[in-house]
Parts: sequence; structure tokens; C-alpha cells
Amino acid sequence: MFKYLTKDSLERIIQNIPEVRNPDIKFEQYPTPAWLSAEILFQAYLRGDLYGTVADLGCGTGRLCIGASLFRPERVVCIDVSCESIDILREYAVKLNVYDVIDLICWDLSKDLENLHVDTVIMNPPFGVHKRGYDMMFLRVATEIVRRSVYSIHKYNQRSIELIKRLGEEKGFETMVIGLYDMDIHALYNFHRKKIHRFKVAVIHMRKR
Repeated sequence: MFKYLTKDSLERIIQNIPEVRNPDIKFEQYPTPAWLSAEILFQAYLRGDLYGTVADLGCGTGRLCIGASLFRPERVVCIDVSCESIDILREYAVKLNVYDVIDLICWDLSKDLENLHVDTVIMNPPFGVHKRGYDMMFLRVATEIVRRSVYSIHKYNQRSIELIKRLGEEKGFETMVIGLYDMDIHALYNFHRKKIHRFKVAVIHMRKR
């Protein structure tokens, strides 16, 4: 772990990571707020899950996976469908001197992800609003590659939580909601009518039994 890394200092570092330059609604690309990234990373750290190999599925420009790398696990695997976002991530990881622990993969997670096994997954998957079931696809992939814990951010509604718990039961995980937060998204796409859209998200922790 970086010396003197606090939640506030982590949030400031993450805030400086650039957002996706050309977000594509097909992939529901939205930035993870810096404060929420810091919150979920410290939740994982305090539960002893930021060691070994950590993965971020749908990493974008790296707010979660670069943040995870500051805790100095053995490896951090960052996967995203946008190679442009991966390039931004690489540039910033070099600036922060954490590139040595980071593996970058430009990959569409709807295709098979073979021979990858990690200890922890930390991710902010697509919410599945514009492409139904997209969020659950990411979560299913996470449960198939992880050995220990999954931390994931989801748009909150009771039905979604029930589906996630059902998936956890099917895959042999204990599933808990460890936080409910109000998240703001600034207008990114031409169909957005509000400058800021606020909604509730749940941070899910799935631990393998």
C-alpha cells in the first residue's frame, strides 16, 4: 500500500484520471465517481481482499484498477472493450509508477475469457439499462474467474438485488449489499435531458463459500 494512503488522498488521485474520451452508449460507458471508487476500494482493503491478483472488468480509463494498484497487490488485470480507454489507462498508470503491477487487456467480455483466474474482482459494470442483462453478464463472468471476492456497483432496485443473490447462490457465493449510495451522472449523450441525473446504487460484495 502506498505510504500514507487515505480515502481522501485516494479520491484525489482517482479524480485526476481522465474520463473516457468518446463514450459509447452501446457499452453504457459512464465514469465511476472518484468518491465511490475510493469507497469501494477501501471496503475491499479493510476486508483483506486487495492482495494477490485483482481484476477490474469493464475498467474504462482505470479509476478502480489504478486505485487498486496503489494498494500494491501482486497483479491488477484491467479489461475493457475500448482500446482507446486502455491507452489512457496505460498513460496514467505510468505517471503514477504502478504500471509494473498492471496487465491490460482490450477484450469484449461477451466473448469467452479463457484461462484467467483472479483472487478479487472490483468493478462498475454497465447498468443494463440500454442493453438488458448486460450487468448480469459481467457479474456472471466475475463469478467464473474469481477465487475469493467480487465487489460490484449496480443500479439499485429490489428485483436486481434478488437476481444477484440468486446468481450468487447458484455459483456458491454469499452475497451482501454493503452500501447504498446516491450517484450522479453528468449529461454525456445527446439523449440526456438533465445536466445531472441522480439515482441510487448498491455496492455488492460476493464472497465464495
